[in-house]
Amino acid sequence: MDNRLLSIENLKISFDTSSGIARVVDGVNLELDRGEVVTLVGETGCGKSILLKSILRLLATPPSIIENRIVFEGVDLLSLEDSQFIKYRGSKISYIPQSPQESLVPVFTVREQFVDLLLFRGMKRVSRPTYYGMRSNKKVIGEITEKIIKLLRDVRISDENLVLDYYPFQLSGGMAQRVLIAMALSGNPSLILADEPTTALDVTIQKQITDMINDLRNKYKLSILYVTHNLGLAREISDRVYIMYAGKIVENGISTGIFNNPLHPYTKGLLSSVPKLSGEKFRGIEGTIPSYVGPPTGCRFNPRCPVAIKACSEKEPTMKEVEKNHFVSCYAYGGE
Repeated sequence: MDNRLLSIENLKISFDTSSGIARVVDGVNLELDRGEVVTLVGETGCGKSILLKSILRLLATPPSIIENRIVFEGVDLLSLEDSQFIKYRGSKISYIPQSPQESLVPVFTVREQFVDLLLFRGMKRVSRPTYYGMRSNKKVIGEITEKIIKLLRDVRISDENLVLDYYPFQLSGGMAQRVLIAMALSGNPSLILADEPTTALDVTIQKQITDMINDLRNKYKLSILYVTHNLGLAREISDRVYIMYAGKIVENGISTGIFNNPLHPYTKGLLSSVPKLSGEKFRGIEGTIPSYVGPPTGCRFNPRCPVAIKACSEKEPTMKEVEKNHFVSCYAYGGE
C-alpha cells in the first residue's frame, strides 16, 4: 500500500478583495505519510490556517479562489462535488481548532452537541421529523452515549458523566480543548488537522495536551498536520517541518535537520527570536510580512533578509535539496 496519505501540489489560494487579488498561499507543495506528524511553522498571518482550512473546504468560494490539487488517499479533494466530499470532513479528516471555547455552541450542553455530531455526521441537511425521530430513539442514544464516554476518557476527562451536562462556559480552556479533540476522534479519522490547538492555553496545560495528542496518535494510528508558530513545540512533536513565509514554503526537512542546521535566513531569524533561559540576548526579524495584494517580486522575504542579493528581488529561487531530505529555497544555496 502507498504510504503517502496527503499530497498538496502547487496549491494557490487567493481572495478577491476591494484592494485587488490577495495571493495568500502561492505555490505550496507539502507531503505527509501515514503515521507521520508534519508541522507547518511560520509567523502569524503567513497563511498556515488558510492552508489547513482549504483541505477541509471551509473557505467560501467566492471570495476565495483555490487552484491545483489536494490529494488525500489518492483522491483530489478539490475535484469532488460537495455531496462526495461530505464523507471526508469529520470522518476521514478531522479538525482541532485553536479557540476551543469559541468553537462550541454556547447554548447547548456537551452531550447535546456530541450526540448531534455522531447522529448526523455526513448528512448535508436533516428534516425536522428525521431529527426528532432519531433523537427520540433511546437505544441508539444510549449506544452513542457509551461511545462518547469512552472518547472522553481517552482524552483524560475523569468526571465524564458530569462534563457531559456542562455548557461550554462551565468548561476551562483545557477541558474544552479535550472535548473538541474527543469530537475529532469520534469519526475514526486517519488524518487530524491541528490548528494551533494549544495557543489559548497556559503553559502547563499546553504540555498536557501535546503529550495526550502524541499518545492518541499511537493509539488511533493517526497522521497529524500541525500548525504552530511555537518553535519549541514543533521541535518536540514533529517528524518533519515545513517553514512558511508569506504564503510560500521556504524550507522543509526532517525536524532534527531543520533545528540543528537551519539554512534559510528566515528560519535562522525565527530561531534567533526565541528567548533563551540563559539570558542570552536574542534578536528579532526586522519588518513585517508584506501585503498579499502586491507582494515583493522574487523571494518574498528579500525586503527583510539580511543577506539578500540583487537576484533575490528579481526571481524566486527554486527549492533545492542541500542535504539529504533537507530542502531550501534560497540563492545562498544555489537555488536557480
